[in-house]
Amino acid sequence: MAVTQPESPGYIYRLYNRVSGKIDLFTDSGNWKIKISLLCCLYALITSAPNYLHFSQSGLESSEFRAMFYEQYNALHEQIAHPFLQQNGSAQEHAGKLAFRFMPAILGKIIPSQNLFVQMCGIYILNNIAGFFFFWAVIGIVYRFSENKRFAVLAALNFTVIYAGKSFFFDTFLWNDGLAYCFLILALLRLPDAIRIIFLLAAYFTDERAVFGGILVYATYLLINSMEPAYWKKWRAHMPFLISIVCYVMIRLSMTRLLDMHTPVGQDTGVGFLLFLKIVKPAILALPGLFFPFKVWWFFFPLAFWAVRKSIWIAVVFSGAFAILIFTALSVHDISRSITYSFPAVLLCIYLVWTRRLYNGIKDPGYSLFFILLLNICIPTVFVIRNNLHILPPIDRVIKHIL
Repeated sequence: MAVTQPESPGYIYRLYNRVSGKIDLFTDSGNWKIKISLLCCLYALITSAPNYLHFSQSGLESSEFRAMFYEQYNALHEQIAHPFLQQNGSAQEHAGKLAFRFMPAILGKIIPSQNLFVQMCGIYILNNIAGFFFFWAVIGIVYRFSENKRFAVLAALNFTVIYAGKSFFFDTFLWNDGLAYCFLILALLRLPDAIRIIFLLAAYFTDERAVFGGILVYATYLLINSMEPAYWKKWRAHMPFLISIVCYVMIRLSMTRLLDMHTPVGQDTGVGFLLFLKIVKPAILALPGLFFPFKVWWFFFPLAFWAVRKSIWIAVVFSGAFAILIFTALSVHDISRSITYSFPAVLLCIYLVWTRRLYNGIKDPGYSLFFILLLNICIPTVFVIRNNLHILPPIDRVIKHIL
């Protein structure tokens, strides 16, 4: 899908120029990264329409999913009190798989209340804050390699219209994927290696699927820094990611042995070989489950694989981690949440758009990102769990409240 600047400006290009002028008003002022990050948060929040009634007892009692929410909230409440104690929730539900996902509970320690709903609301607010740092990091990373403020802003806006950007705000069930996404993208900033390792470990102990997302972060990190001669060949470029995975495995094995912590596995727990295709009818639901989290960006991923083919190591790591995440997504109930851990691939594509490596006919990379943004705005944000499709914002509930 090649996007080029038109010879004679059409409506979309004129719209791009008008929007660019508005962006420039922000970027020409002080603290522009903070302002744009807040704007991204506001847009993602409004278009997610979270149900805050879940954070009150009366509101939750009126929900048809109250039993599931209560199980998740009680499990998180207990985990905040005892982060390193095996949780005994239902093996088929998210609450039963929290053993090695204790980072949200550790962060929850800062919430100055023991009340169940206050604590859950506090964790939700932490996800919101993580969303701000996520967009701020996207802007910082893209501006670092492009040195173009407008392009960096359009990159951040592109994340507001896909599942990854909205996950920080709609998630009142508290899967806490947003926290993991935030930790992963912070590992792409220019940081001391020790801090990078801490962020990666924090992501892994928020959700184990972040390990594969971390491998994509590694590939993206090498590619972005490949502008520096032979950077990726330096052993130090690889060590933070290798050390983080080794530490994660060692810590997890030690906790299993010493604290008897474990995660239930098997088909009865909602995890199994290509489980989604076996238990969800019709199996074709796997297609929207995979497609909608990234929308139009899916058409650019194959181009990205092709564009990095000459950097053999990056190509192998990138394609391998992406394939594993697709396989993982098809082996669990929550297919859309799982595939979204490959969001660093979007950042990698944005880098390739800027460098014209996706298509050398691109005259204005900013216009390309703007065109992709418009297309993704027109496509609803949908995520699939089991055989249920959920649209963001939930149109039926929004209309009900308006009426």
